[in-house]
Amino acid sequence: MYYESAETVLQKALIDLLQKKDIERISLKEILEYSNVSKTTFYRFYDNKFDLMNSCYKSAIDKYLAKLKYDNWDDILIAQFRFFDSNRKFMLNGFKGQGRESLKRFIFEYSSDFYRKEMQIRKGVESLTPDEENAIMFNAGGSCELLEAWLINPKKFDYTVDEMAMLHYKLMPDMMRCWFPQRDGQND
Repeated sequence: MYYESAETVLQKALIDLLQKKDIERISLKEILEYSNVSKTTFYRFYDNKFDLMNSCYKSAIDKYLAKLKYDNWDDILIAQFRFFDSNRKFMLNGFKGQGRESLKRFIFEYSSDFYRKEMQIRKGVESLTPDEENAIMFNAGGSCELLEAWLINPKKFDYTVDEMAMLHYKLMPDMMRCWFPQRDGQND
């Protein structure tokens, strides 16, 4: 017989609940009842419902990106936007949370870490310059804002997945873009 870990059960419960309503309207009690997990067990793994939410997003994004084989930056960005688009309702309900533990903050930090690691690997360095770090923060912050606007208001931001990916690439600061070639090998 197969048993799921408490972490998995909690994540699945929150994912199901986030399909129906935003994180601000989901109580810890509701998560615990839905998952049939005790409060003690919950706090063994998570600080609060936002910590659980971010764990859900990290697991989902990590799983999705791990399956990808990419040779160029176009494919990475398109894959990311496909993920967001195919999980739109889940993402929208997560974006309604605010503050340091919000989905937007999580995506900002996840993106910053992703770009930082990629640039370090591509440049063959252990650390980046302060200007490169600032460019990464600028890019991740702007990307989060555009992603949120695209998810929340698809009529105003009427872009396909491919168009959103290319928009993000075009808006990437030059000092970053030069390290992330497009499919055709060009950087514009």
